Amino acid sequence: MTKLFTPVRALACLLLLPFLFASCQSKQAASDTEKTDSTSITLSTSGVVDNTRDPIPTIKLSSLTVTSGVFKAHRNENFVFQHFLSDTDVTLHGWALKRINGGPGQYNPNPDVTLTPFQQTTLTVGPNSYIGNQVLTKGNEKDMVDEIGNKNMNLYFVPTQDTPGGRIYYKIYIFTPGQLPFDNMKPHFTSYSTNPSPPHQGFD
Repeated sequence: MTKLFTPVRALACLLLLPFLFASCQSKQAASDTEKTDSTSITLSTSGVVDNTRDPIPTIKLSSLTVTSGVFKAHRNENFVFQHFLSDTDVTLHGWALKRINGGPGQYNPNPDVTLTPFQQTTLTVGPNSYIGNQVLTKGNEKDMVDEIGNKNMNLYFVPTQDTPGGRIYYKIYIFTPGQLPFDNMKPHFTSYSTNPSPPHQGFD
C-alpha cells in the first residue's frame, strides 16, 4: 500500500508544480503593478497640488532711438520688429524682409537694426497685456526715408496704446541730431507708425 501511494503522490505533486509556479508569478506581477500605480499616483498628486506660479511683472516701456541710416539702406522694404527684454529695459530689434526673384521673404539671422532705449514712459505691459511683433510696411518706410532725403536724422519710436488693454504700437518721429525730442514738439511734425502683428499679419 505504501509503495502504490508514493508514486501517485509524487505524480500529483508534479502536476501541481506548474500551477503553484503560475500562482507565484501572478502574485509577483500584481505586487509590481501595485508599486507602479502607487508611484504614478504620488507623482500625479504632487504635480496637481503644486500650483504655485511666479506673478507676471509690470514693466514700463521706453521710447527708443536709432539713426536713419539703416532705413535709408533698405528703402522700400518691409521691417519686422521683435521686442527684446534686456536686464533693465525692453527694446526692439528689427529685420528687413528681402524678396529674391519674387520668392518668399528672407531674413538675416541677426537683426538689421537694434533700437536704443532713450526715455522711460508711463505705458506699461504686464498682466492682461498684448505684446507682439511690430511691422513697418514698405510703403510707410519708403515715405519716411523720402522725407529724410540726404540728411542724417534720428528716429524716435514712442510706444502708444489707443485704449487701455489694447495692442501696443510705436509712433515714429524724425528729429535732427542734437535736437531733444518731445521738447517744443510741433503739432505738424509728421509721424509714422508701426503696425502690431496681428492684425496686420501679412505685408502689402
